[in-house]
Amino acid sequence: MKNRTPLLMSLVAASGAALFAIGCAKEASKPGAPSAARIGTAHGKTPPLETSAIIPFPKDDLASVLEPIRVKHGLPALGAAVFDSKSALALGVTGVRKIGTDVLTTKSDRFHLGSDTKAMTATLVARAIERGELKWTTTLGEIYGKENVHPGYQPVTIEQLLGHRGGAPANAQEPIWKKMWETHSESRAPRRVAVLEMLKLGPTLPVGSWSYSNAGYIMAGAALERGAPSWEDRLRADVFEPLAMSECGFGPAETLGKTDQPLGHSVKDGKLIAETGWADNPRSLGPAGTVNCSLLSWGNFLRAHLRGALGETTYLPSASWTKLHTPAPLKDPKEKSYALGWIVVEQPWTKGPAFTHHGSNTMNLSAAWITPGLDRVFIVTTNSAGQESDDAVQEALLKLIAAYGK
Repeated sequence: MKNRTPLLMSLVAASGAALFAIGCAKEASKPGAPSAARIGTAHGKTPPLETSAIIPFPKDDLASVLEPIRVKHGLPALGAAVFDSKSALALGVTGVRKIGTDVLTTKSDRFHLGSDTKAMTATLVARAIERGELKWTTTLGEIYGKENVHPGYQPVTIEQLLGHRGGAPANAQEPIWKKMWETHSESRAPRRVAVLEMLKLGPTLPVGSWSYSNAGYIMAGAALERGAPSWEDRLRADVFEPLAMSECGFGPAETLGKTDQPLGHSVKDGKLIAETGWADNPRSLGPAGTVNCSLLSWGNFLRAHLRGALGETTYLPSASWTKLHTPAPLKDPKEKSYALGWIVVEQPWTKGPAFTHHGSNTMNLSAAWITPGLDRVFIVTTNSAGQESDDAVQEALLKLIAAYGK
């Protein structure tokens, strides 16, 4: 199994004066048949927040900015948007849903977010904590019972899992991963089985040290399912609905066998190929990275985090926003400054701390930046993965920041 470890991709601002970093957390590996690795609502309905209501498409259409970048890098489609805390400032898409066809992407199309799902899982945990279902200090031993958990995992907390400090491996161990694929048509039951099997094996890394882990997020998501709806149902009820994220779902955005949404693409033998069939990781990986969203719906989620960082407390109290956005103290200079679902960086252009993340299921790529000091959110996404996709996303972000980041 080919694995990609998390990395920081450098970007140089258009002026050449500012250097900043993008957090890239890609679940690894080569797409293929279901046996191959891909890595890479019963709590009451909350009315939509007035400030999170679905917003209209902005007047600034980014298609003319994106099209030269898409063509230069040979991508099927490229989308991007810019928001402030109140509205969408610019948005655009260009290209096709499937390479080799003339089915154009639309502004309402859904793109796969990969590991940008993690901030949603962390936010969902924060909502559960506010209701008293959990505490940030709740341990795996308390959740699953000490008899089911290796002694090394018993003291690991929910907060440590969400901050990639729980000692969990990057991905589920190979035999467990294989079982997840064998039952990939289901979500909740295989997720619990996988988590219990991982917990019996014990940590693979020192607890408390930072190491990016999809497995840890699967554990955290499964912890929300004890005697409650599934992670997917809870996310719909507690994140999608109150934040007006009506254009979001799980797994591949398209209906299988159709071109009604953008299909993921990967590079094989130097050629970009559209992935058909189940073009994603198994459903049970959900909390670590299976959400798809339109640009506006994803923007509504990111704007909630922006507003929270700016002091709004309608959706979550300030203490919860602070917890989500504050990284643990670094124990080693090589560690990433990772909060709960976000890499936290501060560079001259950001005018203070910024929250960023990349996501990819090896067939799609998405990138988000939240910059409270600028009152801005920047997002770029494409339905392909590989070096050209990485380069195109960086280039598009530079254009957006140069135009709207002042």
